Amino acid sequence: MLNTPEFWYKDSFFNKFISVLLLPFSLLYHLCFLIHKKISPVKNFKNKIISVGGINVGGSGKTPITIELIKFFKSKGLNTFVVMRGYKSSSKKSILLQQSNTSNKNSKIYGDEALLISKYSDVIIGANKQESISLAENIDPSRIIILDDGHQSHRIKKDIDIIVIDSMQNIGNGKLIPSGPLREPFYNGIENSDLVVVIKHSDDDVFFKSKYYDFIQKQKPTFICKACVDICNSDVYPFCGIGFPWKFFQSLKSQNNNLLKTKIFPDHYDYNDFDIKTLISEAKSINAKLVTTEKDIVKINQKYYNEISVAKLNIVWEKFDESFFEKIC
Repeated sequence: MLNTPEFWYKDSFFNKFISVLLLPFSLLYHLCFLIHKKISPVKNFKNKIISVGGINVGGSGKTPITIELIKFFKSKGLNTFVVMRGYKSSSKKSILLQQSNTSNKNSKIYGDEALLISKYSDVIIGANKQESISLAENIDPSRIIILDDGHQSHRIKKDIDIIVIDSMQNIGNGKLIPSGPLREPFYNGIENSDLVVVIKHSDDDVFFKSKYYDFIQKQKPTFICKACVDICNSDVYPFCGIGFPWKFFQSLKSQNNNLLKTKIFPDHYDYNDFDIKTLISEAKSINAKLVTTEKDIVKINQKYYNEISVAKLNIVWEKFDESFFEKIC
């Protein structure tokens, strides 16, 4: 998967021109989306299901929110399964990735996000989410299922549908793919959800002053959290292969780190020995701490772990009402 197209998020005459050229394809996409939603039969399951999804293509912060939900339910004495596609997983059928003994698991088999989440919960990976939920149901029908990227999974009956929006990422140019980053019209997506979680980076984020945020506040319960990394006041050389690398770099800057150099790889990139040896050498040459994300480190050979610092993302809730989950707990 390549990095996110620039014209989705950066405003210029040329970018607007490209977006307009692609509008016919966006209309075709929307028509197919509506037809699929209309004809998709909805299936009910025994397990309680919470969907954590987004309106944008790419990473909007769903993974850290999923991890926070796992921790919340554990604090209530409830266990979870996380059901996810497992991007780049080589498995053809739904498979269980258990939380225990995951240190030697291969990201090429399970996918990077699944490996990260499996540190906190059992994960079921599979291209067919209904099949994966059925597997979870057979193993333990009492567990809560957190459905990763499930907002557009119309064939699954959900108990709670959560949309996650990153306030720095915002919604781009507000157009549907491929003209823009939206999987469905913004207002429809919000209306079809039960809860919106906004990940905040700064009080100055433009999103909080937008008509979109005003609409959310009026329409749906809204939780707000702040995301920050645990590396502070250092000279760093960050690298990553994620959908929105500039969010990672900005989070480091917000903690008073000095970014001496940066390196961006394609989203979900599989690192080889040459990549890592080169990065380590470059970091040493500028006397910088080599830093990457939790998603990236699981795809790197453990023999290099002493040379790389992992910027762990911490979620701090500014607005959270646990009574919202009473029907689940």
